[in-house]
Amino acid sequence: VLSTSQMTALWLYYVEEMPVKEVAQVLGRTRVAVKTTLFRARRKLMPLLDQSEDSPEADYWRSPTKKHGCPEAAEVPHG
Repeated sequence: VLSTSQMTALWLYYVEEMPVKEVAQVLGRTRVAVKTTLFRARRKLMPLLDQSEDSPEADYWRSPTKKHGCPEAAEVPHG
């Protein structure tokens, strides 16, 4: 769904937690271009994320018993 530059920008910004300035340096683009790329990538992904809200998997991720990515963690006694 995303172009290579959109995916790279999202990855660097959200996963690698780089500031926009550093993402721009890595990609050889201006900060404004990176901000635009991030905006367009998020806008492109939004319909897909909205669709997933109706899936059983989305219910799992919204579950109040899910802790730290592991639903079983709520069942394990601590202490």
